[in-house]
Amino acid sequence: YFCISCFLTSPDYNHSHKDIIGIFDLDTATVSAKTRDFLNKAEKEGKTVTVSLYELPRSFTVTAKNKEEQKIYISPLSVNAVAAKRFK
Repeated sequence: YFCISCFLTSPDYNHSHKDIIGIFDLDTATVSAKTRDFLNKAEKEGKTVTVSLYELPRSFTVTAKNKEEQKIYISPLSVNAVAAKRFK
């Protein structure tokens, strides 16, 4: 079981605010074929990190220091919960 609070405070996820490109709701964002293609490509390239394998994913956060260091964190937390933790 992966600790959600560990995810939010993990060194791997501890990006500065300028590295966060966006926090997106999976239900609404994946309506677009372009978003689905983006996520599928990122997964194939090993750029996705799934936070919990035991809970349904609700949001994803796109981060990048540069194009090569882009990561997508898929989380069971809602967009509001992730934003509240990251931007408090």
